[in-house]
Amino acid sequence: MRTKFYTKNGDKGKTKLGKRTLSKDHELFEFLGACDQLNSWLGIMQTSIPKKKKKVVDTVAVVNDIQNMLFICMAEAAGTYFTPGKPDIRINDRHIELLEDIVARIDSCVPTIRHFVVPGGILSAAQFDYARTLARTVERTGVTLNRKKKLAPTLLMFLNRLSSVLFALARYENYDAKRKERAPQY
Repeated sequence: MRTKFYTKNGDKGKTKLGKRTLSKDHELFEFLGACDQLNSWLGIMQTSIPKKKKKVVDTVAVVNDIQNMLFICMAEAAGTYFTPGKPDIRINDRHIELLEDIVARIDSCVPTIRHFVVPGGILSAAQFDYARTLARTVERTGVTLNRKKKLAPTLLMFLNRLSSVLFALARYENYDAKRKERAPQY
């Protein structure tokens, strides 16, 4: 049997998830869509991350890990919304510790930050900067969703750390390419 991508009836602005039907602009779908957008961007990024001989972090592996963790975030949020009790698939302390470890390793090699950094530099750094802004959108939509249906504190903490690791990765890409960071000119 072939996959059906449409019904020919239209959906009238509604989406069925499990046994429930919700408006496409429901806060759950805003969150899931923001996660999906970030995940798709990370997929594009993998095609342009330079290969490194000496690595503090393997940025391609980190991106793969983050993509998988975003699927866990989406499953947990949907499970929290539709299932009584705790969802089976959840972000846990190990996921948060992984992100924090990456930030710590990068922080140990890049110069101390003394000013805001203008996004950009080499292509992969600029792409990580953009991914960071998408991660902030994911976090904001998660906070909005949390007001309606309480999410686990670990999920919210993970969403906060996500933009931090992407910022650190942008800095690392420029550092590794010997590209100097630019401070804003006020």
